[in-house]
Amino acid sequence: MTAHWFFLVLLAGTPWVNGQSGHSLAELELYPIIGRLLDNLPEYLTMMTSDELDVPFWEPEDAIQLQEDLEEVLPLNEDCNTCRAGILALQALVKPGNSYEDLKNLTMQLCYEVVPPYDPDLLCEGALDNYGPHVVYIMNVTSKTPLEICLQINQCYPGDTNETASVVFPSEPNLSDHITNSARSKEDLEGALRVLHITDIHVDEFYSVGAATDCDMPLCCRRNYYGEGYAERWGSYQCNIPYRTLDVYLEQLTALEPDIIIYTGDSPPHTVWLETQAGQLNVSEQTADYFRKYFPGVPAFTSIGNHEMYPTNLYYIDRPEIQELNTEMARYWEDLSGFTEEQLDTMAAAGYYSILVRPGLRVMNWNSNYAPSDNFYNILNDEDAPEYVEMKDYFISELTKARENGEKVLMIGHHPTGSRGTTDYDSFFINNLMAEFGDIIIFYLVGHNHSDELKLYSDLDTLEPRVVAYSGASMTTYTDRNPSAKLFFIDSETFEPLDASAFFINIAEYGGSEKPMVEFTYSYREEYDMEDLSAQSMKDFIDRLGSDPELLWKYRYNANTRFADPGTCDEDCLNRLLCQILNPVHELDRACRSLI
Repeated sequence: MTAHWFFLVLLAGTPWVNGQSGHSLAELELYPIIGRLLDNLPEYLTMMTSDELDVPFWEPEDAIQLQEDLEEVLPLNEDCNTCRAGILALQALVKPGNSYEDLKNLTMQLCYEVVPPYDPDLLCEGALDNYGPHVVYIMNVTSKTPLEICLQINQCYPGDTNETASVVFPSEPNLSDHITNSARSKEDLEGALRVLHITDIHVDEFYSVGAATDCDMPLCCRRNYYGEGYAERWGSYQCNIPYRTLDVYLEQLTALEPDIIIYTGDSPPHTVWLETQAGQLNVSEQTADYFRKYFPGVPAFTSIGNHEMYPTNLYYIDRPEIQELNTEMARYWEDLSGFTEEQLDTMAAAGYYSILVRPGLRVMNWNSNYAPSDNFYNILNDEDAPEYVEMKDYFISELTKARENGEKVLMIGHHPTGSRGTTDYDSFFINNLMAEFGDIIIFYLVGHNHSDELKLYSDLDTLEPRVVAYSGASMTTYTDRNPSAKLFFIDSETFEPLDASAFFINIAEYGGSEKPMVEFTYSYREEYDMEDLSAQSMKDFIDRLGSDPELLWKYRYNANTRFADPGTCDEDCLNRLLCQILNPVHELDRACRSLI
């Protein structure tokens, strides 16, 4: 049992599957296993004290103590107890002086038990070697209790609150006040600035035509990954895209003639068991080269995604690999973005920057890797990490100066806020930042979820809508997504957001050698009958979702990049969706769902 706990916590930091959701396998599949393993607790504790696995420093009295500790968090009928039990067991096993190498035989044996139906021969050693040393180090260094850790990663909660003033609830729209805009002129877009948003490319150098699309690995379409299906030339829905698809896509997007390009990160493939520092950096450098090739002279700006680093998710500034990542990412994008010493310094310090793109318009990049609970190093980073505090202070200072100088700001990052996978302290800070500076922040562009989604930031005192966050659909097809991009139109003088057009490749239509075509799919103003893309217009649209089933269906269909009919959405489904959009902090989202 204890051994399984160690392996489960190792997996908690490892994004094996479900790339579009941002969840780890542990959250999606492994928690139910834990209950079944309880029946075998005596057997596994006995195994730990035997010579079979040669676990150092593990004595019979350790097993007895652990059993007693685990009794305090039973039954494991909720994620909080499951998380606490896992951390308890891990802390018991990883004693001071223990290294990952001391525990490798144990974790390898248990990986072979837990990983199927995935192929343990291909998966276990690489993934465990990439993540195991970090998990052991973190558990040796942290002084936090299991409850404190589980609270921080949103597996436990401090208790349901009766404070509802900060929660934004769906409201009934006054449909008589809604103006139909279907006949609105497009003349105001002709002279607008064009901002192209691309995210989550996840390109796979080893994509192999004809390989299995349904295989015994988390990611398919590679040689020697056996199963069913046929990987088509331009891409398949269970795989990352080949370089040829990236080539075709960017080549056709040049016709949009963007004035500014925003790329919100995640270039490497979802192969965490094969990652190396050199491999991750190589893909990131090649991605920058592609933007340089197809958009010469167009200012382009990026964020560091959770897949840029080695290993995926584990961002911690004290790691030499992360220092190298920050420095190299700044170098890759230096000429594309027009970085000066100031941006190079802040990128090297903690992966963020602020830069004036043209008179009156600034781009500010927030390093969101301090937010995800999938980053196990955030147990050590915490909200008081010096470089994280410096980034927050820098943003407040830069936004204050931008307001004084009459500038507007395009804010970018990688992770959207508000999900269970992001820390509440980071989400609250971002929401408060949007509330305070909503008069100058045009919108917030992010990625990560691989879906075309919205978040609305509001002033939590007045509930006034302030800023819209657009989570872009991915360019990768993984999983069940059509490669996507979005073009935003902003007024060239006031920098107010006017409209956005979505584009995609319907990958199912291109199975052979025929070159795929990028298609226009919808514009916000036409598809959703909106006046513009202001925060108030978006709030009106969100309110209408609750009373217009056809509009709701359109939003959900576009969210999954028109991969499939989203089906019906009952009242519970609707409430979950609206609470999620309106409350970009997980604590508030939970309260909304429980009280609505």
